[in-house]
Amino acid sequence: MTTHTPGPWQADDDLRINRVTSSGRFIPICDVLRPEDIPGRILHYADEPEANARLIAAAPAMLDALEALLSHFDNFTDESRHGWGNQEDAYYCLAKHAQDSWKKARAAIDAAKGE
Repeated sequence: MTTHTPGPWQADDDLRINRVTSSGRFIPICDVLRPEDIPGRILHYADEPEANARLIAAAPAMLDALEALLSHFDNFTDESRHGWGNQEDAYYCLAKHAQDSWKKARAAIDAAKGE
C-alpha cells in the first residue's frame, strides 16, 4: 500500500493544501474547490470550503495523535493483564503516561476546527 505525503500540512488563503518542509518550503498536495468553481454547486455554508481545507490540512497531525493514543492503550491492555494493582491505579498510570499524546490529539482537533 502506498503511504500518504508526510506532514505537516497547511492550508493557505487560496485553499491549497501544502506540505511544509523542514526548510519552510511549500509543496502543493491538493486544492479545495470553492462552490463557484463547480457549475451548479450550491453552497450551504459560506465558510464550508475553508473548514474543509483546515480539516484536510490537519489529517496528518490527527493520524499521528491517534496512533500515539492507541499505542498507550495497547500497552495498557498488555500490562493490565499482568496485574497493575487495582483498576484506579491502572487508569492513573495510563493518564499520566498518555498526557503528551492527549495534548497532541487536542492540538490536532483544534487545528481542524480552526480554534
